[in-house]
Amino acid sequence: MTVALHPSIDNGIKQGTGHFAGGTLVCKCSDRPVKVAVKGDVAHNHACGCTKCWKPQGANFSVVAVVPRQNVTVLENGDKLQIVDASAAIQRHACKACGTHCMAGSRTRIIRSTGSTSSIRSCSRSRAPRHHNSPPSSRR
Repeated sequence: MTVALHPSIDNGIKQGTGHFAGGTLVCKCSDRPVKVAVKGDVAHNHACGCTKCWKPQGANFSVVAVVPRQNVTVLENGDKLQIVDASAAIQRHACKACGTHCMAGSRTRIIRSTGSTSSIRSCSRSRAPRHHNSPPSSRR
């Protein structure tokens, strides 16, 4: 029996080019969506099996891209972001209106969950958010 970890890694992992310039994460709201800019390449990706990260249907893990805190900027409607669980070690910030997890971070880094290794995305309780400027392949 095959166990599904995540759609982006179940059929193998593609090596990234190391030249991803960044992109913009957008929540699912049609009215005043939260927009978060990510500048530059990701430091690394990892699979997360915690109960707080959004996972695609049928997946047991989320895939998370880690980028330096200074490379993340909330561009629009940051007033809609709220911390999901203030007692958690990783502070996940979700849109109050649609529930999309837009970013998470510790004191030293920002963690971004990816919908697939071929696109940078954030987490969502119900589905991955829209994204722009997808990188050509996975990151390291």
